[in-house]
Amino acid sequence: FDLKEGSCAVFNIACSPNKGDLVKIKYKAYLSNGRMFDSSDGPGRKPLAATFGSGQLLPGWEEALAGMKEGGTRVIQVPPALAYGEKGIMIETKDGSTEYLVPPNEKLQYELTLVQVAIPPP
Repeated sequence: FDLKEGSCAVFNIACSPNKGDLVKIKYKAYLSNGRMFDSSDGPGRKPLAATFGSGQLLPGWEEALAGMKEGGTRVIQVPPALAYGEKGIMIETKDGSTEYLVPPNEKLQYELTLVQVAIPPP
């Protein structure tokens, strides 16, 4: 669902992302139990920059961003098949052991803000 509808400036040709456009996204990522496991907010963090439609983003993000306009914020539920699937994400802890940041087959929730859409230079 949309928390905030984006808008298009008259001069902005790339308002909603198309394949090959450069996008900047603010995000908050939550496990199914509500625990945040990642965010673009905080000290030293900045919006994620990627090329839309290039496979750099999760398939669930691509689907959600395709219908968004610059400046919009959307909350989405992403099934495992469109996120990290059966593998999840394993990380190394400070003591050298490993644990799951995202467990296998985890349904995730994201809050995505489409900060910027730009047509790549020729």
